Amino acid sequence: MNIEKVEKSVENVISKEIDVEVMSFNELTNLDYPLMIDNYQRPYVWTVDKLNQLLNDLIDFRSENESLDIPYYMGSILLHKSDNSNDKSQSFSSPAYFVIDGQQRLSTLSILYYVLNSELPQNFEFNYRSLQSVANLKVIHKEIISRISDEETKEILKSIFNNMQFTVITVTNEDLAFTFFDSQNSRGVPLGATDLLKAYHLRAIKDEQQPQQQDFLQRNCARRWEIIQKTGKNSKKDKWDFSKILFERYLWRARHWRGSHNITYENHDAILESFSAKTIKYEKIDSFPIFANPSNQLAHSLKVEGENNYTLMSQPIKFSSEAIYLPFNIRQPIFNGINFFMFADKYARLSDLLFNYSKIESKQDSEELRQFRTFYNSVVKQNSSYLRNLFELAVLTYYDKYQEKQLLEFSQKFEMILGMIRLYKSSIYDVAPIKYLRESNVNILDVITASYMEDEIFAVLDNDKNLDLNLEPNGIYDKEKNDFEDRVRGRYLKSMLNYYSKDGSIDKIINNSTGLKNFISTHKISLK
Repeated sequence: MNIEKVEKSVENVISKEIDVEVMSFNELTNLDYPLMIDNYQRPYVWTVDKLNQLLNDLIDFRSENESLDIPYYMGSILLHKSDNSNDKSQSFSSPAYFVIDGQQRLSTLSILYYVLNSELPQNFEFNYRSLQSVANLKVIHKEIISRISDEETKEILKSIFNNMQFTVITVTNEDLAFTFFDSQNSRGVPLGATDLLKAYHLRAIKDEQQPQQQDFLQRNCARRWEIIQKTGKNSKKDKWDFSKILFERYLWRARHWRGSHNITYENHDAILESFSAKTIKYEKIDSFPIFANPSNQLAHSLKVEGENNYTLMSQPIKFSSEAIYLPFNIRQPIFNGINFFMFADKYARLSDLLFNYSKIESKQDSEELRQFRTFYNSVVKQNSSYLRNLFELAVLTYYDKYQEKQLLEFSQKFEMILGMIRLYKSSIYDVAPIKYLRESNVNILDVITASYMEDEIFAVLDNDKNLDLNLEPNGIYDKEKNDFEDRVRGRYLKSMLNYYSKDGSIDKIINNSTGLKNFISTHKISLK
């Protein structure tokens, strides 16, 4: 299989032969054709442990969410829609939706549904020819009966079927379905979450009463998406797709890394859930609600002119066609269709502005932004990539709230904390950012989004416990050689000290960190 050719055809395939929508379990049981499993599908292999994990998750979900309106997301499934009129390869003569990916989950849910309702789900016509499948299904059936013998548990599980949601990907070409989704191995070219998000939200721009407007908006959003994907692309990066970086590294984490519990990394289904299943339908295709934001704020202060006489001091509202000025907040609700594309466009532009993926300097860049980039390139880029990603996420969130106001100061204060973690640890792993957020007194991302003034954020940063870490026992500095012993940590510390020495603010920044100040004093490290 020519992977390169397949990859180049993805764009056309998505728009013409793939349909993406969010469906409930009940909607799956009411499709126009039955759901079936073809002969070549692999056997049913779920174990009792896998089943119990699902049952526990379902029961926990209901105990934590008493509202019957909250959906329970079951991930994505891939269907091949076949009318069999010209398809001699199919083993069935009637039209059907063949399950390509998701057979294991749907089979398990079918058994659970049968135990709860004494009948199989309508429209589910699953046949298993493998003896292994039959044996495993019997084991699962027996285990379900033993687990939900009481009526209370049965009612809990029955109610959740009304809340189950799936991202359903329907493909009309069977060969393409297996090209994109080879559930046995990684030989295929899988449709990424962002590919499916594009298809889902283009589909949401649909109004039969306004066909010309619908066509214009769909083409406009498709162009926006192409620009997002190419952000930072150069000739050496043929497979570059910035939309993956945008949603995985920035947008999903900014919206889901809240509090100090349940902070995890994103995955394919989590991104689909957040940006399709949990986005909001809106009745109009060419407009959407907006929320309070510095870009649409009418007044900046209130003036008292007499008893019960107040005046709002207005400020100019910037209207611009540039996406970077769109009045969005990074944690705001997202509406289906054009709002999704414009939201993504704004934060792609912001990310590029701050971290310069496109490697383009503009004469219009402010001095604050230039100084920030100098600091980012000189110091932050020398840190661990895992900690650097957290830095970028925090800076993007900060800029979204305050633009360039004290951007450099925020960046220096936060990087000093991450830098102390880098210097304290001989190795940095992917869990480091999550560990920092979990163990901090407050989540810095929450502090930024909830703050009214920059000083609220700085007060939290100045009191971070990591600033007092004792670096002395960690062997960063070789006293005999009068030099930094460890290559990685030593190189990072050198870059930090060199930057601040040239900047002239070395005393100020060192005094903010007791741990670093003591380390430098102990070894009499020259800062010139």
